[in-house]
Amino acid sequence: MRTWRRIDFQWKPSAELEFYAQASYQAFRSRQQQRGLNNPTNGIAVEPGSVTTFEGTDDFQSGTFVNLPISTYGVQRNTEDKNQQYSIGGRWDNGEAILSGDFTYQKSRNDLYYSELDLKAVAPRATLDLSGSRPSMLFEGVDLTDINSYQVGALTRSENHYRGDMYAGRL
Repeated sequence: MRTWRRIDFQWKPSAELEFYAQASYQAFRSRQQQRGLNNPTNGIAVEPGSVTTFEGTDDFQSGTFVNLPISTYGVQRNTEDKNQQYSIGGRWDNGEAILSGDFTYQKSRNDLYYSELDLKAVAPRATLDLSGSRPSMLFEGVDLTDINSYQVGALTRSENHYRGDMYAGRL
């Protein structure tokens, strides 16, 4: 959701005198959901004899990892931003002297709400294959569609609230 409003006012009661006022408001709201599966292979034991490399290189192509820790996660991240600005000013010019000035006040607010739940499991065997157009991984010895295969991992709930005010003037 995005909202934007602006109002401007200008008045010149005489050739020498001018006033203005301005107000603006912006709001933005973002709702994000993310789900995924983490299966970090760095430092995990590889089944002896299962590794293949790309032809003519020492680069990993495929292999089977033993007792691979995996985790699934679900994230909800909501943000709300609101900004308001108000300005007033004027100018007086009598031909010999000029007097001008303005004043601005700005108010900002940002709220972030973040929730994440991780579920963790161990795959007795997981074969990673990088030879196709997309990497693939086959898990054996664990049913990733069965909630009973998981334990509750980290639960994160975070709220961050930011407020700001700014005043500016010129004469």
